[in-house]
Amino acid sequence: MPEFVIRADYGHTATPSLRYFHADSHSFGDYEHATRYDHDPSTVMHSLTATVHKLSVEPSHPRDIDGYPYVIDDCIGAVRLTDCCAAATSVMADGGDLYCKSCYESVDWSYDGPARLAADDPDGPRGPITITLPTPDGDWTVRPAP
Repeated sequence: MPEFVIRADYGHTATPSLRYFHADSHSFGDYEHATRYDHDPSTVMHSLTATVHKLSVEPSHPRDIDGYPYVIDDCIGAVRLTDCCAAATSVMADGGDLYCKSCYESVDWSYDGPARLAADDPDGPRGPITITLPTPDGDWTVRPAP
């Protein structure tokens, strides 16, 4: 059953731009501790519209085998997201720290790698691949990947 979270988009202000609803404190905070709903939480959102101008309901992101949230990008595959904002990461222009693209906080370099999906994950590995290589005599042979 899919889970949903309530996201507030503040735009680029002094506060991080993507924050998630925490029902226990009735406030917005990091993605990792966001309240997960097993149904569409639109009814909860009506009481929150006075505090934030742009709210949305989105599916909760799945976690890879290392515990990081991820999304499947059509071009590059499984991408890890930060726990603070569920956003992608980037490297500072000076080659320094890795940071969250939403709140600009430094994050650990382990977020930079691709998401590691379990073998039985529907978005995970598709089984062994084959590689076609030319032989020295010009013929093409198919060799299974190691």
